[in-house]
Amino acid sequence: MIRFVVGITLTVHPSNIVEVNEQVTLQCALDRNPSPPVIVMFSDGLNTLCTVEPDNGVCKNTTNSCVTRYNGSCTNEIVFSIQVNVPLTWNGKHLSCKSLYSNSNSVNFTVIVPVKSVTLTPNSITVVVGQQINLTCTTSYCNPPANISWYKSSTDITSQSTSTRDKSGGLVRTASSLQTLVFKMDNEKQVYCAVSNIPGRSVISTVLSVAVWYKPEVTSSTQNPYKVTEGQTTFLECLLTDANPRSNITWQWYKTGSSTSVLYNRPVFYIANIKRKMSGSYSCTASNSIGTSVAFTIYVDVLYKPEVTSSTLNPYKVTEGQAAILECRVTAANPSSNITWQWYKTDRPGTMIHNGPTLRIPNIQRNRSGSYSCTASNSVGTSEVVDINIDVQYRPDLTANTPSPYKVIEGEAATLKCRVTAANPNSSITWSWYKTDNPSNVLYNGSTLSIQHIQRDRSGLYHCTASNSVGTSLPVNTLLDVQYKPEILDKPSTLVNESENVILFRTIVSNPLADVYWYRGQQLLQSQLLVRNTTYIIEKASCADATNFTLVASNEVERNVTALVELLVNCKPSVANSKVTLGVTDTAVLNFSVIVIAFPEPQYELNYINGTSDTQMMHTITRNTMNNFSINFNQKTVNKCDCGTYHLKIWNLYGETTIIVNIFIQRKPDNPRNIGVTCEATRATVQWISSFNGGDHQTFDVFALNGQQGGNQSIQIPDMGENKIHKAYVQNLQPSMAYVFYVSAQNNYGFSISNIISCMTSKETTNSQTGTIAGSVAGILLLITIVILIVFLIQKRYVCDLTIHKRNSKEANKESSFYTAITEQQENRERNMYDELTKDENRSQYEAVLMTEKQGHNEKLYEEMQKSRSEDFESQSNSKDRKTILKGSVDERCLEQDVEEYANTSFKD
Repeated sequence: MIRFVVGITLTVHPSNIVEVNEQVTLQCALDRNPSPPVIVMFSDGLNTLCTVEPDNGVCKNTTNSCVTRYNGSCTNEIVFSIQVNVPLTWNGKHLSCKSLYSNSNSVNFTVIVPVKSVTLTPNSITVVVGQQINLTCTTSYCNPPANISWYKSSTDITSQSTSTRDKSGGLVRTASSLQTLVFKMDNEKQVYCAVSNIPGRSVISTVLSVAVWYKPEVTSSTQNPYKVTEGQTTFLECLLTDANPRSNITWQWYKTGSSTSVLYNRPVFYIANIKRKMSGSYSCTASNSIGTSVAFTIYVDVLYKPEVTSSTLNPYKVTEGQAAILECRVTAANPSSNITWQWYKTDRPGTMIHNGPTLRIPNIQRNRSGSYSCTASNSVGTSEVVDINIDVQYRPDLTANTPSPYKVIEGEAATLKCRVTAANPNSSITWSWYKTDNPSNVLYNGSTLSIQHIQRDRSGLYHCTASNSVGTSLPVNTLLDVQYKPEILDKPSTLVNESENVILFRTIVSNPLADVYWYRGQQLLQSQLLVRNTTYIIEKASCADATNFTLVASNEVERNVTALVELLVNCKPSVANSKVTLGVTDTAVLNFSVIVIAFPEPQYELNYINGTSDTQMMHTITRNTMNNFSINFNQKTVNKCDCGTYHLKIWNLYGETTIIVNIFIQRKPDNPRNIGVTCEATRATVQWISSFNGGDHQTFDVFALNGQQGGNQSIQIPDMGENKIHKAYVQNLQPSMAYVFYVSAQNNYGFSISNIISCMTSKETTNSQTGTIAGSVAGILLLITIVILIVFLIQKRYVCDLTIHKRNSKEANKESSFYTAITEQQENRERNMYDELTKDENRSQYEAVLMTEKQGHNEKLYEEMQKSRSEDFESQSNSKDRKTILKGSVDERCLEQDVEEYANTSFKD
């Protein structure tokens, strides 16, 4: 332990615990600023080792030994050191240093002397197993005392030893004694000791090998128990597993329990053609100079295959369905355990059917008849075969030669056949035929049953049976299916009120079931396959549903059996159109009819608008179908006062309806309206809305006119109905040209035209076309003037016709020829122009360009034309002061009223 003293401190480097002669550094350090003079002395407690005095980093007034022996050093004024090889005498000594004024701490030294050697005695080991050996290990002198460890091979056996120590010159010698018993397993094991007094260092003694003597030990490579099949050669072998010494070994074999009777004196014992009576235990021994081994015993088990017999009668007769029991048993076997059995049919030896001594076949069947063999097997082999013959007897088996179901058409002959397919015994067979629903009534005692002129009530399941001495066969069933055509059972007509749900139901008697189809006229409404009852459902029946439905039923016997299913629906009268418009001439016969849907048959009445009945027209009602009626009206001559509005009232118990009938004199169409034009480079799209057709079929033409090259005309456009949008294309126009457009509507009584619209086609190229445009403007002005004149003349001519009076034939022919001359000339000109222009329909088309100054001028001309038309119409109305007749009673039929009171607006729908 190092103690530090105030003022001066001694330290040892690297440690104060060192081996002998190991070099250490003793360093003496003073506090700062020590009082002079500074002189330091190193002492071992008894003697001064060295005295040093510093002088600028070196030592002065220092003996040579301090420098040469201890390598004294004066590093500075406060640190001093010497280097010393530690002698053995320092062990346990206390070293210190001191100055003139104080002493340092003391340092206690421990000096280590390593152990140098160890001696093991005796130098050899030979011993009989079970005896004790005595061994000693002695170390060299050392410090600290050495520890001794004993080893047997790698096993530490130090616990079996004792140690003693003695000292000399400050060192210690240790001696350790080992006493231990020796076993066979210790033979050739190595025994030695290891000594150490410094951690990590040890000295090993001489290694001795132990020689242990012991008697032989034997075993056998022969399986024990030794199983051998009877009749084979037996080889029993003993093996020497261990012995020391292994020389001069002697052998003995004897039957266990008879050691005095030696059977053999070699390690391998041979027994030829061994028999089962030679089974038993056999022992062998081996001997050397130490003694005789423990006997090794082998049990010899002589094995042999089973011997089998049977107590079952042969042949073995059994009835089909009963249990057959065949038994075999073992009379002798070795081993007698783990006997495996095999039963198989003699003709199929490769297929095992049972693995026990008793073969039980429950519910045996005929196909199990035949010879059966049994064998028993153990680990040695398989016994001889024991055969037993089984004779399975059974009642007849039948099959039907007639297919089931056996289908036959009513009225034909039915033939049912059965035959025996198998029976044991197959002699003295008796037959029975009966119907399943009456089994006590035997119909026939042969194999074939015939029924002439079969009827549907003979349908059903028929059985046939056959019997022998064993029993009666299972019945063979034949289903006799007598088929017949469908019959639709009749029912009364179905009568419902309108909006009620209707279920039409019919029953179809047929075999097989019929496929059913519901028709309304030629229209298939519903189909149902393979049904006995059929329904057709109508939700919320309407008057239109009343009809005779056709029900068609078909099956394999007959197809297309039909019946009518009548449905009557009570409903008020209804018509397709509530307004009838009749255009007539002053020489025509008035004739019209109305289709009415109603049930029951309706009543009707035609009244004038003031409510009085018409008595001039002849009328009839005709029933077209159960709920469809035609009401017909006709009148041979038509007077001006016959025109006007009538009310046709139709009624029955469930309600009424009224039809508005308008009768008027046919005339030319009303003007097309809402005309619009879109111009491109070489064509224009014209759109308009149609007006009333004047009571006659009308068509439309579209015209495009300019002032230079005449005009173009569209193809004729058919009328799609009043107030419908129509569209036409005018082709082959000139680019950058101003055109005026109008639409003409015509029928057999004249024509009318729409407003006139102007439009400028778009430019085709970027070249200047000023001259063309100027010429177009002038042409447009001229054309508008011509159009106004034509319209005025035509309008004036047709206004005159509205007075509805007879003209003489001369005036009529004159006006007619005038109209024909004008229209033919115009139509020929327009048709020729159209034919010429339509040859080039695929020319390029350009965007429309409308020149505003031309448009303004054209609109002014159009206003003048419209004004002229309006003045002409007003003068015509004022001059004529036309009157028309309002329908009244027979005495008041021709009372005059203004035309506006019944005018054409009432029948334009």
